[in-house]
Amino acid sequence: MAYAAVADVEIRLGRSLTTSEAQQVTAWLADAAILIDGYTRYTVVGTAPDAFAVVSANMVIRVLGATDVVPGTESQTDQVGPFSQTLRFGSGGSGGSVWLSSTDKMMLRPWRTGVASVSLMSERYDPADEDES
Repeated sequence: MAYAAVADVEIRLGRSLTTSEAQQVTAWLADAAILIDGYTRYTVVGTAPDAFAVVSANMVIRVLGATDVVPGTESQTDQVGPFSQTLRFGSGGSGGSVWLSSTDKMMLRPWRTGVASVSLMSERYDPADEDES
């Protein structure tokens, strides 16, 4: 289940998508939802939080904006003489698929679950069994 729609991506992007882009965006939105579910471990009952749609759209826009020759590069520098090329790979590079940035994770933090308090005592230990002598 995707948390955002193609229209959400278009609004944030500020332009209409082509037919082929819209098909890709639909698939990427589904991928984004899987990543969000895996990161938060939050079970959506009913309507998802608005932050899920925002993060999903932002994840897809990042991939749409990645027009690099080499997927996952943040910047590329070419020089004609004496023939050099520099590729800078970012820590968030994903090779052409959606990824959660540190900002996305911060936005999703209120819904991240899974932290639990664990007792360090044996299950067989009962404080009522102790003598008060």
